[in-house]
Amino acid sequence: MGASPKIWKRPAARAGSAGGQIEARPVVLFNPDLRILGQLFPVTHFIEIMRGVVLRGAGPVELWRSCLALVLISVALIVASVRKFQKISLV
Repeated sequence: MGASPKIWKRPAARAGSAGGQIEARPVVLFNPDLRILGQLFPVTHFIEIMRGVVLRGAGPVELWRSCLALVLISVALIVASVRKFQKISLV
């Protein structure tokens, strides 16, 4: 049992290939304009909350900004979707 079978070895992924991995970079390395744009995505705040809870054991007091951002994004999306569907008539 010295060598593992080839079927278990993962092929090396090339950059840009469909099977390639996405390289995650910290937001602080981004251009300031891209940092502002990144704050509009709910996943940015969700990841910050998850890292705080899981890695640091942070509570709501430390994570209130991200929680507030998620609530505001949710309200904005709900308002936009209600306005969009009010324009559609069912008749």
